[in-house]
Parts: sequence; structure tokens; C-alpha cells
Amino acid sequence: MKTVILHIEFDAIIESLEGLETDQILLIVENSIKQEYPQQIERINNLNSKEVITLFVDGGEQVKEMGTFSQVLDYFITSGIHRESHLVVIGGGATSDMAGFVAATLLRGIKWSVIPTTLLSMVDASIGGKVGLNSTQGKNLIGAFHQPEYVWIDHNFLNTLPEVEWQSGWGEIVKYSFLIPPSKINFHQLQDIKSKQLIASCVQYKGRIVSGDALEEGQRRVLNLGHTFGHAYEKLFSISHGVAVSYGIASIFILLEQKEMLQLWQDIYLGNRCAVAPLPWTRDQFDTEKVFATIQGDKKRVAGAAIKLVTLSSVGNPLVKEISLEWISKEMERVRDELEQLRR
Repeated sequence: MKTVILHIEFDAIIESLEGLETDQILLIVENSIKQEYPQQIERINNLNSKEVITLFVDGGEQVKEMGTFSQVLDYFITSGIHRESHLVVIGGGATSDMAGFVAATLLRGIKWSVIPTTLLSMVDASIGGKVGLNSTQGKNLIGAFHQPEYVWIDHNFLNTLPEVEWQSGWGEIVKYSFLIPPSKINFHQLQDIKSKQLIASCVQYKGRIVSGDALEEGQRRVLNLGHTFGHAYEKLFSISHGVAVSYGIASIFILLEQKEMLQLWQDIYLGNRCAVAPLPWTRDQFDTEKVFATIQGDKKRVAGAAIKLVTLSSVGNPLVKEISLEWISKEMERVRDELEQLRR
């Protein structure tokens, strides 16, 4: 199924919800959205043609724990749902990851849709059908591919976005600035991360990649640029996903000694002082053995002692390389030290 992605305002979202081919909507909403947009949530709860069963949850990575997932399943199972129910989630990327996995597993799979409310979820997390949970051993190790039927992007939700969420979204936009061909995106666009055009460019790129490789068997792997190191940083330093991914991109360029790419990363990422997050650890906090151990557990590891990492031959031309874990281990101190230079 191909996801329909619409850039629309809330009145049009209400019309779309009324038009869903179901009599029952299962609604998952982040508590922060309930507090900031109570009238919008009330309008959904009072749709004319639907029974709406609503559950409020806390956002953030903790929502992707097995305990929360189990509680959400139990809540809906005991609420009189059926196979034609349609799940709708309103929130950030972590919440949509969990909710999508609920939809993928509930009654062996029901339809679902997303109303993303953060920059990161608009440009990346809500698109593509990767849904799941975190394990104690690593991020996103439990999950499935389950495409949403709709993604409704209302840019007005960005009006109340806290600084940390702008920083996280900026990290993912930087990823796309390396993946998208220069003819489709330019440095001037990158200076305004609130630009609807910039958000649309990221959405269009990911949508095109996913439509050609829904199960990540080929080209879709390039969307993991920065994620192997990034997931390790996110887990070990408790930083936002987008910030971790951006420093993960820098780490790949350092590891593979791509100096021109690293300089471009500095120009783009560090150059946007409105959204950049400073290096989120000190040299002493960066335990190379712990970082490497976490990288070893990444789901992109292949049979044998190697892992697939995404890099670029040039901007807009990503490629996947199989890299020896033993070699990465030997280079970790150099990666740490060169990252530290970015602080200066």
C-alpha cells in the first residue's frame, strides 16, 4: 500500500477523518499535544460519523518500551474494537513508531494513519512504515514494516515546538541535505528550517525511496546515513534522535577520512546557530569501548564480523559499504578525538 501524504491544515484533517472507511477510530495522542491543542483533540473525539476510542500517552523514547506497548494493546483489546478499526496517532516520531507497531500487531494488523507534530516526525519518522520498539540491547530491534494509509502534515503544530525538538529535526534535515541531489535542495533553503518547501523536499525524497523499496532490501538503506553511530550516541548519552544522527554522520566522515564531506557537514550543521546542538559529551565521557560495543549490536550488522555503513561518493550519491568491525574498533579513539575538535 502506498501512503498518501498531505500537507493540509486541521479543518481538512477533520474532513479526512470523517471520510475514513470505518466506523471506529482508535486514537493515540501524546499528553503534551492534549495540553497544547485541547480544542483540536476535542473535535476529533466528537466526529459526526465515528466512534472514537482515545488513549493518551507520554511521548519520548520511553513510549517505545515493551511495557507501554503491552498496556496500549490491552486498553484497545478490552474496548470492543474490530478488524475494520482505524488507528490514528498524533505526536512525535517515537509515539508513531510505537503506535504503528500496535496497528501492525493488533488483531493481526489494522489500518493506521499519522498526524505528526514535530519537525523530525514530519520530515522522517512518520513516513515509510518502519514501526517498532526499543530493546534493552538497542534501538528499534523489535518491529515490523506497516505502512500508514495517510500522513496528514499540519505545519501549525510547529508553532509550539520546544528548542530541543527543533534541534532534533534539524539533525535529520542535515541527513537529507547530503542524500538529496543538489538540484533538488540548496544551501539557501537550509537556512530556514521552518520552511514548508524544505520540509516538503525531505518528505518527497523519502516518499520516493520508500515507494521503490518498502522493506529496505536495497536503496532504502541509504536513509540510515549516520544511524549506526547515531543510535549508539542516542542510547549512551541520552540525546535526541536527530542530534545523535547528525553527529553520527560526522563520525562516518571522520572514520572514512572524507575530509571534504566533514567540512561540508560543519558548514551546514554547525552553521545553523539557530538549531545546532553543541557536542553533547566531553572527551572523558566518550568511552570508546562502550560506543563500539553498542555499534556491534546494531541491526545493520551482517553475518561475520562486519557491518553495513552508509556514506557518500558525493552529495546526492549515497552508497552502502560493508566495513570490518575489527577495523572500526581500532579507529574509535581517532573518531573520538576528531569529534572533540568540533567543539573548538
